[in-house]
Amino acid sequence: MAVSPGDWALEESGKTGSGTMFSKLYSVLKWALVPSLIFLVALDLRTSGLFRGLSSAVEYHPDVPKQIRQLGNYLDGNYTKHYGGDPFYDGYPYGLNRVDEGIIRIVYPFWAAVRDHSLSGDASSRAPAGSELYYWTRSLRVLYGMIVVLLAFVISRRLGMPRWTGLLTAFVVALAPLSVTVSHTATGDVGVDLFAALA
Repeated sequence: MAVSPGDWALEESGKTGSGTMFSKLYSVLKWALVPSLIFLVALDLRTSGLFRGLSSAVEYHPDVPKQIRQLGNYLDGNYTKHYGGDPFYDGYPYGLNRVDEGIIRIVYPFWAAVRDHSLSGDASSRAPAGSELYYWTRSLRVLYGMIVVLLAFVISRRLGMPRWTGLLTAFVVALAPLSVTVSHTATGDVGVDLFAALA
């Protein structure tokens, strides 16, 4: 059976259309799948064992209790009382503690309302206290660590590097052992990564 030139052109245009559709789908998957995998790897490394030791009241970093105490002071509205150390030597987490305070003041009332199923209650109880602060600060360290991974990609793109280089940069930061470690403790160490990346 003979194929007319019109039928052949129609058939070829259909192939081209489906080929274009598959190449667009591949492009979308490529640029959505790779960043998603990097995000999931970074999140997994930063959340694995995140709350270890807290149910037994065990903390693995000696600076954490005094930094939690300082955050508690901030949440109580006391900005001049320090936790007893030298503020010039031990003061590096103060900036990050203030960021923690701001986020907790915004998010905690909503969290408490969902947890308690009501908006009633004393306004002074709208901030975590005691051991609950450990859970909040460790969770916020994960958030900061994930922001650093995103900023690594953004910085490399702003420097004119290709997209794959930006993804590779984000992947290296996602796997960086020190960045993963500081995302697990409620210290101000992750603040060095965060503030340096934001600068």
